[in-house]
Amino acid sequence: KNQGYEMRWFTPTVEVDLIVTRDGSRLTLDFPGRAVESCEPTAELLANFEVKPKEVLHSGTGTYIVVLESEEQVRNYIPDFQKLSRVDRCVNITALGKNCDFVSRFFGPNIGLPEDSVTGSAHCGLAIYWSKCLERPDELHAIQLSSRTGEIYCRVVGDRVLLSGFVVQYMQGRITIRRWQNTIWSSLMRVILLFERFIMMMQ
Repeated sequence: KNQGYEMRWFTPTVEVDLIVTRDGSRLTLDFPGRAVESCEPTAELLANFEVKPKEVLHSGTGTYIVVLESEEQVRNYIPDFQKLSRVDRCVNITALGKNCDFVSRFFGPNIGLPEDSVTGSAHCGLAIYWSKCLERPDELHAIQLSSRTGEIYCRVVGDRVLLSGFVVQYMQGRITIRRWQNTIWSSLMRVILLFERFIMMMQ
C-alpha cells in the first residue's frame, strides 16, 4: 500500500484493533490511545521509591505512570520485584530525556513480567502524557532504558497513537499448508482413535 506494506492482526475469532505498516526498515504500529489521568498513589506503590515521585497517573486500566525528576533516576532505579509485585498495577517510570524527548522503564511482576525490554502498550499512555506536557503535536522521540534498550518514535493522532521503530531482518521463512495434507492427517487421526477404542474393547 503506497509503496509499502500494511498488516492486520486477528485472533481465531476477532480482528485486533492494531494496524502495522512498513516503510523501508521502519515499522509503524497504529494503536488505540490509553486514557491518562492523575491519581492518588497507593502506599504499596510509594514503598518502591526513596524519593516521592513528581506525579502519578493511571494509564488505561492496568498501569501506573510514575513521573520522576530526571533521566538518571529512571536509569539508575533498582527495582525490588517482591515489593513491586504487591502493587495492584504494572509500573511505568518515566522522565524527560537528555538526548530524546522522554525516557521510561516498565515493570510488571504482578503479571509475571519483571521488566519488559520495549513496551508498545505503555507508550500508548506515555505518548499522550508527554505530548500534552511538552505541548508537542508532532513526533516524540522516546527511549526505553531497559538493559536491551528500545528506541520508539511516538505520534498522537486523534484517539490513536502511532509507534514507529527501525527493524533489522534476521530470519525469513515460508510455510505451505496444502488441503490434501490436512485431509490425510485428519483421516489418520480418526483411524488411530478407532484403533485405540478397538483395543480398549478387547481388554
